[in-house]
Amino acid sequence: MKTFTLRLLFPLLFLFFFGCASVSDFNQVAYDQSLSIKSDALNLISKAADNYSDHQSEIDSLKLNVEIAYQYSKTIPNNTGTIAQWEIIRDPNSSSLFGLLDRWKSKTQLSGTFISEVKLLIASDFNTIIDFENRKRKPLNN
Repeated sequence: MKTFTLRLLFPLLFLFFFGCASVSDFNQVAYDQSLSIKSDALNLISKAADNYSDHQSEIDSLKLNVEIAYQYSKTIPNNTGTIAQWEIIRDPNSSSLFGLLDRWKSKTQLSGTFISEVKLLIASDFNTIIDFENRKRKPLNN
């Protein structure tokens, strides 16, 4: 009986201590950044049938905005999920945004079919960040 009680007690204590882990509060700036960058990224990807070098300044601007959002997300306490997702988006070896931009650079132009498919993946990556932010505690309006 004692063993059964300990087996039951341990999971309950685990959930009590770790199930109530701190979650950061909703951050309007982070939310707005992610929406804006998602829109910019999808608009730019739509142009990937063009020559990469024709859009170099837009690409550089997008990469800078992603870096700014990533660095900003690191200043928010208890924001590990969002930080990890930004790291995926920034990884040039992944199938996410920076990986796509590197592929575009190496291929010079991408096919319309490929662009249509990859836009869905990139949108999903950004939706994950947007969903993380939406699930955070919203401040009470007084």
